[in-house]
Amino acid sequence: MAIEAAIFSLSQNIMSAAMDVWFSRRRPNQTMAQLIQDQVPNSIERRRLERAFDEMQEVVIDRLMQDTRAQRLPEHEKNAAVLAAADSFRIAALTQQDMLTAAMSPAAVAETVRERSWQVRGNAQLTDLGIQLYDSLVDETSSILVTIVSSLPGWDSRALNYLLHKQEDLGLALAKALDRLPSSISPEPMIDPLISYRQHVVSALDRVETVGFPVSDSVSGLRVSETFIRPDVVVANSRMPLDWALADHRRLFLHGPAGSGKTSILKWLAISSARQSLDGLIASLNDYLPVYIPLRRVFSNSEPPLPDVNSLAQIAYPSFQAEQLPNLVRQRCEAGYLLLLLDGLDEIEASSRLRWLAWLSEMTELYPKCRFVVTSRTALFDLEALVDLKFTTSYLETLQNSSKIQLIRQWFAAAGSVADVWAGSSPTESAAKLVRIIETNSRLNDLAATPLMCTLICALFRERGDLPLVRADVYSQFIDMLVERRDTERGIPGIGSLPKPESLMLLEELAQLMIRDGVSEISREYALEVVELAASSMLRLQLEPSEALNHLLTRSGLLIEPAAGRVQFVHRTLMEFLAARSFVENDRIYLLAEKAHDPAWRSVTVLAASQARPRQGEQLVEEMLSRCYEEPKWRAAVAAVLQESVASMVSLSPSLRERCEALWRQQTDRQTPQALLSLDAGTPSDLTSLYEWLAGDDGISRFGSTLISRVPGGEGRPRLVMAGDEPLNLGRVVQSVLDWRRARLPGREFGVLIEDGKSRIVVDFSDASVRDLGGYHSW
Repeated sequence: MAIEAAIFSLSQNIMSAAMDVWFSRRRPNQTMAQLIQDQVPNSIERRRLERAFDEMQEVVIDRLMQDTRAQRLPEHEKNAAVLAAADSFRIAALTQQDMLTAAMSPAAVAETVRERSWQVRGNAQLTDLGIQLYDSLVDETSSILVTIVSSLPGWDSRALNYLLHKQEDLGLALAKALDRLPSSISPEPMIDPLISYRQHVVSALDRVETVGFPVSDSVSGLRVSETFIRPDVVVANSRMPLDWALADHRRLFLHGPAGSGKTSILKWLAISSARQSLDGLIASLNDYLPVYIPLRRVFSNSEPPLPDVNSLAQIAYPSFQAEQLPNLVRQRCEAGYLLLLLDGLDEIEASSRLRWLAWLSEMTELYPKCRFVVTSRTALFDLEALVDLKFTTSYLETLQNSSKIQLIRQWFAAAGSVADVWAGSSPTESAAKLVRIIETNSRLNDLAATPLMCTLICALFRERGDLPLVRADVYSQFIDMLVERRDTERGIPGIGSLPKPESLMLLEELAQLMIRDGVSEISREYALEVVELAASSMLRLQLEPSEALNHLLTRSGLLIEPAAGRVQFVHRTLMEFLAARSFVENDRIYLLAEKAHDPAWRSVTVLAASQARPRQGEQLVEEMLSRCYEEPKWRAAVAAVLQESVASMVSLSPSLRERCEALWRQQTDRQTPQALLSLDAGTPSDLTSLYEWLAGDDGISRFGSTLISRVPGGEGRPRLVMAGDEPLNLGRVVQSVLDWRRARLPGREFGVLIEDGKSRIVVDFSDASVRDLGGYHSW
């Protein structure tokens, strides 16, 4: 049989295995064509699907042809090795459960294939060189299979819908993915274990982690290498790019709060070093052997691994078949070309940390020239011991606005290559729309300060649109992920010692106390007093108050200790949300109304209004209305908070809403109008939409107590009048109007006339132009 026919047979078995994994419905002895016919009864769609699989199979054939063509073996030996590999995959009959058990590791998949088809290699009567080619083909095809399967967003029936919608792009996407994958087949007679190892690192690590995500389908299939943003770090009180810290320090201890990107940094380093694609100051790391180790997995056992290369090789690559790997690791260690990436010191149980430190101390003593990077949520565990081992401490900084924009653009571009449908917008347009929403909403902007939270906002926006992003339920998603889901799904030891309800109650107590005291940080002693008082009423709490506080600081993801003895929330917005929920649950609505004039309470009041039960919401509105009429001194400030609160509420009685609108009209009459907006060819519902958008735009309201009211206009058309205590930035109003139209009414052709007494500006949506009809404004 010609080599082409043998490779065709092998590629067909790979695609057949992929379909078995995707659909999990193949009957015994059912062919791939029969499976497609059963899954897709529509003949047109069936032909489209068959073409998609044909294109993907051709990509696989091209890859395998390139790899085997360079082999220095007789043609008949190549044929025999390829046919043996094809038979092995057919006999192995891999299923969805097999892939899950293998944790999508190519090495583990290859091991399963060998175990189930152990007789094939012997029956093929291969020479030693043929056996080497057979083994490398099993490794190579396992990596290809993992790449194909992981390119889909899920394991269920949505895979079929995805294939039908993306069938024209599947072949190209697979070719690009395989191009990024190092080949495990060496043209030399002996298989190069370094190439095989690099291939494993890329295949095993280059996937975005989905554990804990409430919208995991939106991130499934995304790659770390495509979405990663290089952050800044702080070393010795100096902010610098991550590359500088890596270049200057051979031993780096990197800490930061939950979601700050610690695991992504280590995986990106390992992937990029394996691909030899690092550049600039850290290009020299391309020569290193990257070893990524999740510490919780290694040090959860009773006995720690030995500080020698054999143990290290088994930890890094437990399913690797090449006997030369320990020698490879030893050579790299002795030459100082090992990059040891140790992830999650905080995830090791306290009883195991001394063993880990002893192990690390021996490793650094045995291999002083190698590079080490250790990560942890907190810097307080064993910091002195790490400093003694000559580790430099660095802290992960939050994302700057430019980094947020870059991450959003990269995320949507990557999602565009794996998503099945984009509702009316391209990935580029969706990214631009989300950037505008975040820039105009200070609370969302604050939340997007870490890679995890920014990614979750992207995923929520892609799945649910922009409306949920301005409602309180989005904060519940963030808190649920940080407090419990992420650590539970990752199997962190001891996570169940403080259940979620008790965690939230303690966090809410701390949050509302800090809001009432007007502080963003408290002493650890004060925090312990609050926990002790709250814990006294928790019958199910099994931890001591000091243990509960330690748990919140190390595992909740919401509370951090930025310096010894000081406690604060990782995001002020989440602190405000938890405080608001505490006030609502404890029915302290009166306190919110009393503090509505205080700028520090504005966000808390609005978030409480969005969570309040109907009775509580109406009580809050009634009490703020009373303050507006009874306390002229605070009328403007309370009226502005009232307007934003009402805009965030799900329901409010029509009579009460009318009283609010009457107040806002009276208030704008008392103040000098700063801007007047009218729609050309718009509908009353368009004006209502614009009214709600402007009222909730932090980019406008933060310039002062700005009120927006409807007033009669020419030809019976209502208009919006904007008035406030401080001068309004007219350019900001124009930008918000443009954002509103792009987000809510894309494609509609009409105009908005904005007047402020000095100039008249037309925002014309027919050609997206902005024309200044008189006067001058510096935006």
